[in-house]
Amino acid sequence: MKKKHLCYFLFMASLLLSGCQSGWESRYNFLGESTNWYVNYQVTPQSKKSESMEYKIQYTGKGAPPAEISYSIETNSGSSKGTDELNEDGVLIKTGGWCDGCAITQEDQNVKVMIKWGGQTETFSLQPSEEGF
Repeated sequence: MKKKHLCYFLFMASLLLSGCQSGWESRYNFLGESTNWYVNYQVTPQSKKSESMEYKIQYTGKGAPPAEISYSIETNSGSSKGTDELNEDGVLIKTGGWCDGCAITQEDQNVKVMIKWGGQTETFSLQPSEEGF
């Protein structure tokens, strides 16, 4: 009899917990490249008004990568901007970005990237993708 009650309890608990999930487990990936750059931008909605984001910017041009870049990644719901150093492989990875109280990025949204380095500027768009980093 105790096993029956335990099984019933576990079943009900799993139903309750699955019903409490936020429904925001999706992760949206956006990829794009230009003559000298590859960008992967990932957004994970956390609720109707918050999301986390991370991105990878990689130099793919000829010659040594620049030591420092200025960049912006813009969506309809906001932007990520900065001036940062690349690692020795020409890569910048940012994680832990967070937006609270904002409109969340949609999976089919237009994402624009602008990168400045060494007197040069490239602007390009990212496209929705299944691929992450």
